[in-house]
Amino acid sequence: MFRVCAYDTYGEKSGWRTSANKTVVNNRAPTAPPSISVPLKPAGGEKLTVTWTASTDADGNLEGYELERQWDGVGAFTQIYKGAGLSYQDSIPKGSHTSVTYRVRAYDSFDVYSSYTTSPRRTIDNNTAPVITSDLSGDLGEKSEGFSIPYTVTDAEKQAVTVTEKVGDLVKRTYKPTLGQRNTFEVTGEYFQKILNGAQTVQIVATDSAGKSSTLQLTFTKKVYKAVITLSEPLVVEKQITVAVLAITGKIPLDAECTVEMTNNGNDPEPVWEDATADVKASRNHPFTNKRLGV
Repeated sequence: MFRVCAYDTYGEKSGWRTSANKTVVNNRAPTAPPSISVPLKPAGGEKLTVTWTASTDADGNLEGYELERQWDGVGAFTQIYKGAGLSYQDSIPKGSHTSVTYRVRAYDSFDVYSSYTTSPRRTIDNNTAPVITSDLSGDLGEKSEGFSIPYTVTDAEKQAVTVTEKVGDLVKRTYKPTLGQRNTFEVTGEYFQKILNGAQTVQIVATDSAGKSSTLQLTFTKKVYKAVITLSEPLVVEKQITVAVLAITGKIPLDAECTVEMTNNGNDPEPVWEDATADVKASRNHPFTNKRLGV
């Protein structure tokens, strides 16, 4: 408590005026949070998480933190969170701002505050990722033959978009589609043959010129246990073949059944096919028994 009196040039004093008795609070402010972390590229229309590291308090009565936000590098900071947590998920409105800055401070049970720790100013990316729409979704089931996936790509900013079509790591093509136009991923022919049996993942990835992308993902199970390979056109020769040798390149599973047939009158409406399996497996010549030339 304190008291005070007045005196004049002759040394005469007034009476004392005494203050009320006051309790001394032996409290110190907490330290400022050592760091604050904000994603490098906040996106308009999406959420981001701001995190900070814990403060210390010499008196052991740290209560929590206040987080504030400032838009576009101007104006006052606004409190958006107060509590004991070390993170906060914020929403960035689409197209409303160009940048955002955050700052945080600690407070104790006596409402004594630390100094602020301020984040770098982050530029907001208001670009929207391309959108892929398709009539198909989820799991496409079992596939024993080639199939097609129709889809359309659009982009809100009308940027140039690059699309990659692939199954697993096997890329079919990379190209630039016409926005809004129907496209088709043809999982057919030789490409389908290269895909292994079992569960597979289809991905159609659309990336705009600013680097933002979206993915249409589908699954299917390839189940192919029989393949028939036939020359599309008979080989042209001067006269009928009487003997031939054939070698199969590639891998045929040991437990697979393999049949090899050859004909020496392939232009005939009804070619005579001869079983050459044993000769091919033994790497020996196959003498044709057919003598009919046909047309």
